[in-house]
Amino acid sequence: MKDENLYKSPESEIVNKIDDFGDASFFAMTRIGRVRWLAYNFLFFIIIFALLLGIIALTGAMHLEGSILFYVFFATANVILSIRRLHDMEFTGWISVFIPIPYINIPFILFLLFAHGTDDENKYGKQPPPNDVTTYLLALAFIVLVCIAALLSAILVRI
Repeated sequence: MKDENLYKSPESEIVNKIDDFGDASFFAMTRIGRVRWLAYNFLFFIIIFALLLGIIALTGAMHLEGSILFYVFFATANVILSIRRLHDMEFTGWISVFIPIPYINIPFILFLLFAHGTDDENKYGKQPPPNDVTTYLLALAFIVLVCIAALLSAILVRI
């Protein structure tokens, strides 16, 4: 039998898989993937919409200031997330100025949704972290919400 110290620490190298990915913060300098971009847009929409409904419940009416506040907060969050999405594809964030321009924003958003990001580290940072089940469910909920809104608007236009 070989004399082996059972209390000796292992000699293998510890690999930290978390360091292989960029951070998931809200800063515009980092990268974000397609699914996380959809999920975060949905989260911000729900939070800001709930705040708007709270304002309506407290004041009893919809005010122009509430609508403007809703639009400004959602547009700011959307621009920051779009900059991060463009960084994932190794484009400059300045391209996000196309978001508020009518008829240009729809192909631009579709480009952000379907274009593939760079696989490895690029000049804007490390690869975004992998998505979990919650991220996929939030992104799916956003797609379902958009489809329902499109169907309801088509029905209401016919009435």
